[in-house]
Amino acid sequence: MVKLPFLNRNDELFRIKRAISGSTPSLIVIYGRRRCGKSRILQQLTLQNKVYFLADQSDQTLQRQGLAGCINQVVPGFGVSSYSSWSALFEALNQRLKAKNELIQTLIMDEFPYLANEYPALPSIIQKMIDQNELQFHLILSGSSQRMMQGLLMDQSTPLFGRATEIIKIKPLKPGWIVDAFQLKGVHAFEQYAVWGGVPRYWELSRDYPDTASAIAALAVNRNGVLHQ
Repeated sequence: MVKLPFLNRNDELFRIKRAISGSTPSLIVIYGRRRCGKSRILQQLTLQNKVYFLADQSDQTLQRQGLAGCINQVVPGFGVSSYSSWSALFEALNQRLKAKNELIQTLIMDEFPYLANEYPALPSIIQKMIDQNELQFHLILSGSSQRMMQGLLMDQSTPLFGRATEIIKIKPLKPGWIVDAFQLKGVHAFEQYAVWGGVPRYWELSRDYPDTASAIAALAVNRNGVLHQ
């Protein structure tokens, strides 16, 4: 599969960088439908002392070990210890950053709904850190479950309601960007967008085929095609 170049998203990157440019720790939330490029945007961020952690559906003990290992790359020695709870992990990180008088880190927790599903109290732990001014780093939470991400942040009954500095919804790319992606013009670009819409993942898949018709036949019409459903 031919990977697309990074397209557009300048506004989203600007908003994220602006939110984390201050000295006060901030909470940034990024959400949107799957395959629209949320993780690609986060990986594109060129930040000093950035920690990027991609969650999965394993149990919370393994998740904490994985996160501690990622933090260890920026904060040496952090991954040596085991952390019995999320509170213990965040408290240790806050104390380490405060004691070392280090620059505020940026911690990115991608696919955050997996973590919250495994441990529903996690949003309230983050709320407590924010409300008690204990947070020593910028925190970016990202997720593809729009229902859950909206519920975590936009429902007045949830712990993180009103705490975010930025809430960014990642939408499909607009039609003009398919011209850059496929190097097409006019009706040919219109055809591609009419078939695949603005989802970058679909554009990448279709580029493996010599023409639009064969891509449609293999990816969508064939009942075994990855886009058939």
